[in-house]
Amino acid sequence: MKYYIKSCILTLDELKDLCDEWKKILGLQNWDIIILLCNYEELDQIKGSCSWQIKNRHAVIRILDPKFYISEYYPFDMEQVLVHELLHCFWGILDDHKVDSIDDDIHEQNIDLLSIALVGLKREKYKEE
Repeated sequence: MKYYIKSCILTLDELKDLCDEWKKILGLQNWDIIILLCNYEELDQIKGSCSWQIKNRHAVIRILDPKFYISEYYPFDMEQVLVHELLHCFWGILDDHKVDSIDDDIHEQNIDLLSIALVGLKREKYKEE
């Protein structure tokens, strides 16, 4: 099986539906999660961000609106970005206790690799059915 990122452009409604699906997969059903589409400036030049409150189980996930995506060399997979940000909720307790920027980089890389793998596994499963 190959797991790679491919372009997957979604509407806000499609993202919300996928969010509900992934919340079940990740055991985050009791979380209140708001999804917003944003421009590059609002996201500080990244594809997505998440702010969360562990105690309240509340999160706001911001994903780059595809009309602002400018790279022709790298695909933009909005589902993978969504799963990446949901994993921050899943691992939020760890995120809240990170020590330094090296931990940040390693943690981000691990979340990114895990989100790529999870989305790839889901797509392979549906491809087989």
